[in-house]
Amino acid sequence: MIYVIKFLYGFVLPPGLFVTGTLLLGLFAYRRDKVLARCFLLLSFLLYLFFIPFTGHFLIHTLEKQYTPPKEVSGDVIVMLGGGATFDTPDIDGKGHLYGSAANRLLTVARLHNQTGLPIVISGGTVYPDNGSEADIAKRQLVSLGIEQDAIFVETKSRNTEENAKYTKELLKKEHFQKPILVTSAYHMPRAVNHFHNVGLPVEPYPTDYSSNQNTEVYPNQFSPAMITSTYKALKEYLGMLAS
Repeated sequence: MIYVIKFLYGFVLPPGLFVTGTLLLGLFAYRRDKVLARCFLLLSFLLYLFFIPFTGHFLIHTLEKQYTPPKEVSGDVIVMLGGGATFDTPDIDGKGHLYGSAANRLLTVARLHNQTGLPIVISGGTVYPDNGSEADIAKRQLVSLGIEQDAIFVETKSRNTEENAKYTKELLKKEHFQKPILVTSAYHMPRAVNHFHNVGLPVEPYPTDYSSNQNTEVYPNQFSPAMITSTYKALKEYLGMLAS
């Protein structure tokens, strides 16, 4: 019974409420204006596809499966891409936190460094006025985890993935690194690799921060509307790849 209730909740709470509303408008308008009714019904169907978790999981999975972490890395530096940060939230040893995806990347970078002893480059600046400097916050947190400051290099000018590639290349050239291991979220990796390729910088992909299982399960609640998460992220990545 609990799963039935959860399924129905998706159609009476936002954003599923918009699916239900446009569907009802289409049904009510069908006798008076069939063209308008079909428009409402089509809109309802498109909203439904956009809001159900199944669509998001499918789109994210097609991105995340394109690269897998290598069993052994062969680079000479670990490059982490930022993913957003707050600037004034209280932390153990300062202010500012990385957003969830960036924090997952940070954890992978710290573990890779502990395994390999390789230096770290963190790429990411301040995007909006209420954002923190991603690279600076990440460096502080890595140092708090016991990594030597001298092993961490920061690039704080970039505001998007294209600039990550551009400014990281400049920093790597300055510090004489030649074989970067790129760490970013698995769904973001295809677009990131494209941007680094565009600036003439080959990378060894090391995806992390997965949000879909390799073996996906299909169950009824995947077809009940939910808040937008994976679908939006996946479509953003595909649009970004088209633009690049």
